[in-house]
Amino acid sequence: MTISLTPELDKYVDDLVKRGLFLDHSDVVRAGLRLLMERDKVKEAKLQALQKELRASIDALDSGQYLELMSDEALDIVKDRRKTGNR
Repeated sequence: MTISLTPELDKYVDDLVKRGLFLDHSDVVRAGLRLLMERDKVKEAKLQALQKELRASIDALDSGQYLELMSDEALDIVKDRRKTGNR
């Protein structure tokens, strides 16, 4: 595999290796890829959690578990919950 880097990135990789933080250029690339993989896992976990909350909310709506409020009432409830830290 061959990769091309901008001069700025190439210098950065060289500096990391020269400072002894990595054994060689490939080691830097592997570390970067591991970080990207970890970031993707975190994003996926957050997405799954949001999807789970959305499904639960839709199920609650479908089963009639909701309150009908006038807009001012809803705003007051949201403000009160934010003050107390409740969701």
